[in-house]
Amino acid sequence: MKKILVVIQHDSFIEDVMEVAVGLAKVGECRIHLAYIYEVPRAFPLDYDKGEDLHRGEVLLETAGEIAARRGVEVDMEFLQARSVGPAILDASRELCVDTVVMGMRTPCELDVRILTFTESYLLKKTDCRIIFVRKSRPQP
Repeated sequence: MKKILVVIQHDSFIEDVMEVAVGLAKVGECRIHLAYIYEVPRAFPLDYDKGEDLHRGEVLLETAGEIAARRGVEVDMEFLQARSVGPAILDASRELCVDTVVMGMRTPCELDVRILTFTESYLLKKTDCRIIFVRKSRPQP
């Protein structure tokens, strides 16, 4: 069975990311694996437990899981802690042998050009699978 890794980082467009992931899962009969990655500052140990970030991650994973369940798709969920989000996504995608990674992409509204973040650029260079970046559509004037 094919697998999709869905990286949940921002609540502002979780519906958009899940809509794409669930659509792919239904068409391709894929399994969805949700991951929230907490980037641990270097000043703290890797197993640092910052309660509010842990809670935020759990809430985002639960919300994404509920969206998938409403659409009839089962998911696995995982909360990861890492020094850097990009390498953590790469490691998870390889460990799970996923076919596709789906994640949100923030777009600065003030700019006419899109500048990739370190994570987006890193994943485009390093991953062996497909990557789908989902951005929230701009409001119509």
